[in-house]
Amino acid sequence: MSAAPVTTGGSRWAALRGAAGQTGLVPLAILVGFSAVISFDQQAFAVLAPDIRSTFHISTGTTDTIASLTAAVPIIFSVYLGYLGDRTNRLTLTAVCGLLWGVTAIFTGLAPLLVVLVLARSIGGIGFLATETVAPSLLADYYAPDGLGTIFGGYRFLGQGFGLAAGPLAGVIAAIFNWRVSFVVLAVPTFVFVVLLRVLHEPARGLSLGLSLSGPGKLSVMEGYRRVRAIRTARRTWASAFLFGAGTLPFLTLLSTFFKDVYHYGDTRRGELAVLYGITGLIGVACGGIVAQRLTGSGRVRLMPVANAA
Repeated sequence: MSAAPVTTGGSRWAALRGAAGQTGLVPLAILVGFSAVISFDQQAFAVLAPDIRSTFHISTGTTDTIASLTAAVPIIFSVYLGYLGDRTNRLTLTAVCGLLWGVTAIFTGLAPLLVVLVLARSIGGIGFLATETVAPSLLADYYAPDGLGTIFGGYRFLGQGFGLAAGPLAGVIAAIFNWRVSFVVLAVPTFVFVVLLRVLHEPARGLSLGLSLSGPGKLSVMEGYRRVRAIRTARRTWASAFLFGAGTLPFLTLLSTFFKDVYHYGDTRRGELAVLYGITGLIGVACGGIVAQRLTGSGRVRLMPVANAA
């Protein structure tokens, strides 16, 4: 399997097709769609947080805490899910996570009691992990190493870009009906992409690198840890990992609540606000993908940690 080098000229779409090589764009497209619809629920909760707060008669702090559960709780299970991704069929595991996410999204909308809402947000976050741990592993085996900068850049950019549609959709549906209907309706696309995952085949681990990472001789978890720990940049990253906790703070939820309380924005306006907020993140993803591909394409992989730190 090989991928054509990505040139600096021409359209980004052509660059993406070149990086896909003989594998084609179908695996990337399905995993991008899956990532996008998985994010619908998070976007909807952020936009509709003021409505949820009013329904359950809770404080802004409680609403923010519940929103944090979707990002914070899964951290506990990330290592185990990664372990399963190394030992089981990754497409099946991704589909199960998608089903879990879709079901808990529906339970979020139908929750009759606050405790049900809290459980739905906590458990649903485990389903979200599939897009962060298992899907990237699949992409790394579907596509050749020299094009992975473009492939991962496209996965992040397109997944987050399409996911931004959830904000306006949630706002419009809530304005016409109510916030509960928004969660149920936005959960439906998740089940569609769970079915589409059946179109794909499970690639052999290490296939794109010409390695065999399954069967006799496969690495143990501890051996993998030892090799990663030998990378000095990784050790520095672990030392500063406590700063990553800020990523679990639901800033978009805070933003939506602020504009509701201070400027009296309705559901539709807050949905539009979510898009504006998300666009800034897309710019960063796009720039990161371009830099990563140029460094890998020119053989200057050793500069990747410098670019990452910047």
